[in-house]
Amino acid sequence: MPNGTVCELIRPRAAGESWKFTNLYAFKGVARNKSIGDGSGPLGVTFDNKGNLWGATASGGYCQLFEGGSCFGTLFLLTPPSAPAGAWTESVLHRFNNGNQSPISGVTIDKSGALYGVTYVETYRFFNGALTVIGTFSDCSGCGYAPTGGVVLDDAGNVYGVTAAGGQFGYGTVYELAMPDYSQVVLHSFAAGTDGWNPEEPLILGPNGALYGTTQDGGNQGCQLGFGSVGCGIVFELVPASGNGRPDRGGEPQPPPFDNPPQVPLARRKPKFTLVCGVAFAV
Repeated sequence: MPNGTVCELIRPRAAGESWKFTNLYAFKGVARNKSIGDGSGPLGVTFDNKGNLWGATASGGYCQLFEGGSCFGTLFLLTPPSAPAGAWTESVLHRFNNGNQSPISGVTIDKSGALYGVTYVETYRFFNGALTVIGTFSDCSGCGYAPTGGVVLDDAGNVYGVTAAGGQFGYGTVYELAMPDYSQVVLHSFAAGTDGWNPEEPLILGPNGALYGTTQDGGNQGCQLGFGSVGCGIVFELVPASGNGRPDRGGEPQPPPFDNPPQVPLARRKPKFTLVCGVAFAV
């Protein structure tokens, strides 16, 4: 289906049985000559403790009708059926517009029911029908830009995420939006080389307060990616520095080892799924 679906896979109860696939909801997008729709291009879903599914779409919420006009995404809720074999019900919670662009990640939900996520230029919080921008990104000295991968929250409500570019060396950052006012702190600036660069996937928050994540590039400089020997990525850990409770790599990274540093292609800053060679791994 061209606009995407939310589906369910149920584990078999006995050996030899197949997994059961169910299509829970098929997005319709924006109909021809219309300006609003139910969303298109879902970016994943998150369960709450009542069995509802919350998520974001990359497009299909509000479209500008003039020639070449853009379409923007949504935040949505899927409510389970009240009777067996009934249909799930979708509700559009928010339609993005040109002012805040569109989501590029799924959502994270906190204990109060607020949703958090990122667009191409912002980190947002959505609660009680209102969307609030809690972090903005620009290409300034030491700042990160091109946020990707969504966000994670700790028990105190601090928000953590990554940017694919910017920072002290221009290769991306790990950032925190610290409570109580979501003040922005760059926890680590990637320096390329063995330090890695271009983080794009979500972080994981460990039980000890450490952050774990990956970069798409850097690491083994002999690894070929098709546009130069820039490495095939690293797995990293950011541990809380003593005294402040915030994750820290434990030392400043070295300057970039490139005379002419490779640039992140624009297409790689947008949501995508490209399977070149996939593995499952443990560290």
